[in-house]
Amino acid sequence: MENASKALLIAGAILIVILIIGIGMLVYTSTTGTIDEAVRQMSSQEKDMFNQQFEQYSGDRVNGANVKALLRKIRDNNTTNDGVEAKQVVLSFTPTTGGTAITDPVTAIQKVNTAGSYTVTCTDAKSNYAGDGLIDTVTITYYTKSGS
Repeated sequence: MENASKALLIAGAILIVILIIGIGMLVYTSTTGTIDEAVRQMSSQEKDMFNQQFEQYSGDRVNGANVKALLRKIRDNNTTNDGVEAKQVVLSFTPTTGGTAITDPVTAIQKVNTAGSYTVTCTDAKSNYAGDGLIDTVTITYYTKSGS
């Protein structure tokens, strides 16, 4: 009889452990929504604030000092938001006419001609996040007058 009661206690303990593990898994799966989904649900004001840090440098004839400041912002943003795919900004920097594009902000900072001018374009172009309203691509090219 004593063995039977011990067996029942052990079986009950096993069931309680399984129940606790099940509840833990349920809580884990219900609370681990993806961060990117939260980004998609950002308010328009939050998106505007995120975009403004890059858009202020957008345009033709942006001087080299401002391009360096933009590249530092991209570097800092990508470091701060490491692991948050929707907030990563992809860089395409072409330091000279006909040059090869650079994608690393640190390398790009070293290649900026502070006496030169650049064209800066900010877009929301990633196919998997298109339409989320966040800038995810910055294209910087050496400025040349059209028709020259």
